[in-house]
Amino acid sequence: MSVQPIQTDLAARREKLLAAEPKLRAYDVAQKLGVGEAALLPIDDSAVVTRLKPEFAAMLARFKELGRVMALTRNESVVHERKGVYQNFSAEGGHVGLVLGPDIDLRLFLGQWKLGYAVAPKDAQRRPSLQFFDASGDAVHKVHALEDTDMAVWNRLVADFAASAEIEAPVFTARAAKKAEKPDAEIDAKALRDGWKSLKDTHEFFGLVRKVGASRLQAMRLAGTELAQPLAASDLRATLELASAGGTSIMVFVGNPGCIQIHTGPVSKIVPMGTWINVMDPTLTCICARIASVRCGWCASPPKTAWSRRSKCSTSRARTSPCCSVRANPASRNCPNGVPWRNRWSAARPPDAMRNLLLAAALALAGAVPAFAEPPQRIVVAGNGLTEIVYALGAGDRVAAVDTTSLYPKRAQSLPKVGYLRALAAEGILSLKPDLLLVTDDAGPPAVLAQLAGAGLRVVKAREGHSVEILAERVRMVGSILERGDAAGDLERGLAADFATLARSLAASPTHPRIVFVLSAGGGAPLAAGAETSAEAMFKLAGAVNAIDGYKGYKPLSAEALAGSGATVIVTVTHSLQALGGEAAMRSLPQFVGAKNMRIVAFDADYLLGFGPRTAHAARDLAAALRPNETIATLPERPWVAAQ
Repeated sequence: MSVQPIQTDLAARREKLLAAEPKLRAYDVAQKLGVGEAALLPIDDSAVVTRLKPEFAAMLARFKELGRVMALTRNESVVHERKGVYQNFSAEGGHVGLVLGPDIDLRLFLGQWKLGYAVAPKDAQRRPSLQFFDASGDAVHKVHALEDTDMAVWNRLVADFAASAEIEAPVFTARAAKKAEKPDAEIDAKALRDGWKSLKDTHEFFGLVRKVGASRLQAMRLAGTELAQPLAASDLRATLELASAGGTSIMVFVGNPGCIQIHTGPVSKIVPMGTWINVMDPTLTCICARIASVRCGWCASPPKTAWSRRSKCSTSRARTSPCCSVRANPASRNCPNGVPWRNRWSAARPPDAMRNLLLAAALALAGAVPAFAEPPQRIVVAGNGLTEIVYALGAGDRVAAVDTTSLYPKRAQSLPKVGYLRALAAEGILSLKPDLLLVTDDAGPPAVLAQLAGAGLRVVKAREGHSVEILAERVRMVGSILERGDAAGDLERGLAADFATLARSLAASPTHPRIVFVLSAGGGAPLAAGAETSAEAMFKLAGAVNAIDGYKGYKPLSAEALAGSGATVIVTVTHSLQALGGEAAMRSLPQFVGAKNMRIVAFDADYLLGFGPRTAHAARDLAAALRPNETIATLPERPWVAAQ
């Protein structure tokens, strides 16, 4: 066990930080200073801080006497606040506890609780709190007084559990490193899937995961699309908005190693604020999720015998550490007499209409689909990269229609069109009688996807992104859904080999060209690609540098920005070059007055930016075009590149 070193200058560093950023919350102050929150309390001169005895179970048993308070549990990605009364507390052996009230619903892992403090702010406008921490000083749970909290009881509780002055100062241990996953090859995936299908209750899932030696998210990856579907971080917002629009009762689990706090019921007001999305219900609940720190999500099918128990969608900030779960809740929380159930899951099947709404709210539209009894035969695909994958896997004969971005292979151009990727129409899609809609997670509108899912169409979303890893993930997912696993394996291995060949060739290149990507829609003003665009991702694969990266997405190009970029090459797509009237006309525009010595290179848009199976070859061709005086390795001919 390693111990954090004593930081004698902590008070001065905290004061300096708050002077520069006075609105920082305690959690963020601690993160910026590299300590746990508990280390800051003894040096907080804005409050009277009382150390509490580590008698946490006894203390929790008396919280119901406080009346209405606000319970807070958080991790780095999600904050959950819930107002109510601590009812029906119990603890088994003093290590695992439950609070089972209609408002405050907690699972407590008291073995992680090491420190407690009562904090009484000197500013009368701020409310007192009880705060509890683990061995590293990270907060596991907090209780805040409200206007109607019984403060006389609060003060007696603090006095009864106040630690003696002789108690030793806390010594904080370093945060434990996350346990590394076993390699996927060492996990018995068949035993995992067989065990999953035989589960009778979702609580058995954790025992199954331990038995096969997998992490929770590794189990999701290895289970196959029949049991678990990958989601994007943005799907968390879609789930909450759908539940809010439909008045659907859901369960939201927010946890850390010491506590899981659960919201059960509808969510009403969804408010995006910068990088956060907030569920704002001033009477009961506030749930704040930092979307920017959520890495991915999974939607897991429940046991076949227990549909009504839950359909779970987890979002994760790390490979093995889910930060929250959203679960459909078709069963009542309470028995008729109002006493919370220990086992609150009803065996009754919800009505079909409710089930369809739950299906949507639990992200059926975002990748969570029922098991496929047989491979889909009439597929509508929206997203050019996905369309290319379906054809590359030899399943093009199953494609009934595509969106307007799907122009490759040429055979796809003769198929019915369902509109633009982000402007799909439900009626047109349903008229084709498909058995699967396959889309990227930037497809929409969300209401249309919800309508399609509610109508019984299986809708699968592939994670959006511009990386080799996401491309491989898409290949595996589509191969699994279409039962073209062998073809998917061949495609994935071919892509990996081609990317590796290109990387080795570029490693020997002495140049890293600075380039600007320019796009013009309908002859309009040229736009330049900034950071986090497919163009920038292709530049990196081609061993080049995006010369304009001070912003995200696309912005109008100015002559000053181009002149100051240091670029040697301008890359564009053929339709943009044609819309501008050709290279000579493009150079005559005022934005390009400083581009006299810059070469202009144009590629087919789908080939360069589609991030489908042709990506390795497109990156190789871009690399060669940027280095006309160098030899870049030629990649093998592949059937998915030569398809017609």
